[in-house]
Amino acid sequence: MANRRMLNKTVVESDPFFEMPADSQALYMHLVLNADDEGFVGNPETIRRMTGFSKDSLKLLIAKGFLISFQSGVVVVTHWEMQNKIQPSRKTKTIFTDEKGLLIVDEQGKYLIFNNSSEPCQQDADKMSEECQRVADKTSEQVSIGKDSIGKDSIDKSSIEKVEDRESIDNRGYGGKKERERKEPNETSCPQYSSPSYPQSQQLTANDIVDLFNDICTTYPTVDGITQYSTALSNSLMFDRYSKADYSTIFQKAEQSSNLKARTHDEESPVDFGWILEHSKEIKDGAFDN
Repeated sequence: MANRRMLNKTVVESDPFFEMPADSQALYMHLVLNADDEGFVGNPETIRRMTGFSKDSLKLLIAKGFLISFQSGVVVVTHWEMQNKIQPSRKTKTIFTDEKGLLIVDEQGKYLIFNNSSEPCQQDADKMSEECQRVADKTSEQVSIGKDSIGKDSIDKSSIEKVEDRESIDNRGYGGKKERERKEPNETSCPQYSSPSYPQSQQLTANDIVDLFNDICTTYPTVDGITQYSTALSNSLMFDRYSKADYSTIFQKAEQSSNLKARTHDEESPVDFGWILEHSKEIKDGAFDN
């Protein structure tokens, strides 16, 4: 199986992707990393728990059409072929043949639900043929696969309301501390894939990081919403994998640095929450200490 995984800017820098909270964006990248060579992930719930994200983060990726879920619990990355073209000689075929049999790949490299009439199913669930509807009923969340579209039958009403509530809350921002669900990682995982292993102390969300920054870095502009910093937060959660203690150290060093505080109103490159995340390694290593 190939070790390299690619992301396409057309997908991960699209408006629908940026409209999601940073938690969902970062979880998407973890799922892409853990997908097999045809884009299928056999243990999405395990990956979600191991990375510390909420169930809503996964549901939102499905509702927005970035993942297709199946009754078996397997998910597939919708835009897989658009982002990862693997040479046949290096590709390991997926073991999820039943799920793959329900899909086709369109000209853009996007998975679509497939029906027996050799026509891809329409995006709007209200206009689906009976055959397409039977196929759609086999998926656990019954999600339509159109870009950023949700049909009436694609997901139950309560799930939509729950996801929309979470999204609207995240877009308003977090000023104070919130009680967040913490679950122990499930030790049972699909042996086909290896999930990233995180100590309990590293199971942070984007909102945890924002809260910590607002508490420690009182000299810098307060972060009232995470939308404008979604890329910096996603990159930090995805690649830095700092613990809470690490973030505390970084923010304390930034708060104590006269050099950085003097640049908060710099016209070219003002030092703010996003800047601090992007330069966290240098700050942590003491590059800006007094």
